[in-house]
Amino acid sequence: MKNAKETREKVFISYANRERAFVEQLVKELSLHGYEAQADWMLKQGTDWKREIRHGLQTADAVLLVVGRGPRGEQRQEWAVALEAKWKDPQMLLIPILLDNARVPSFLSRFPALKTDPDDVSGAVKKVLRAFAAARSGPDRRPVRADREESLKRGKRLEYIEKAAESLRSR
Repeated sequence: MKNAKETREKVFISYANRERAFVEQLVKELSLHGYEAQADWMLKQGTDWKREIRHGLQTADAVLLVVGRGPRGEQRQEWAVALEAKWKDPQMLLIPILLDNARVPSFLSRFPALKTDPDDVSGAVKKVLRAFAAARSGPDRRPVRADREESLKRGKRLEYIEKAAESLRSR
């Protein structure tokens, strides 16, 4: 991730409705630190929500997956899109945030998770900012947007090839 002060990094936050109060504060604090934080309630009314959420997940520089203790059914589709976006763009940062000692779902276990108390949003923001800083300074991170855009183009070409192959198989 680039320094938010250089350009406004896009951070998309996936959450269940019961964590909305935490996420609203998280969005406010990340915005104060120069990040363009987005969540689904910020979408314009009348838009195709599923398409816009998919777009937000796929074009984000970082995706925060807020995991609470309750059922996670409403988040599964977003998580699948986030994993797909990460696969297509290894430069994207994917961070699970565990609230109330929630357990990380097994399919997210390879991503370092941040544990936090839902009443301590400032503490959560500090952890997220440290994770962003670590990602910027890691040996495999290149803060050049052109590299990320090229990675997205490769992903789109791969999608095209997969669709063409599927169409050939179905003949």
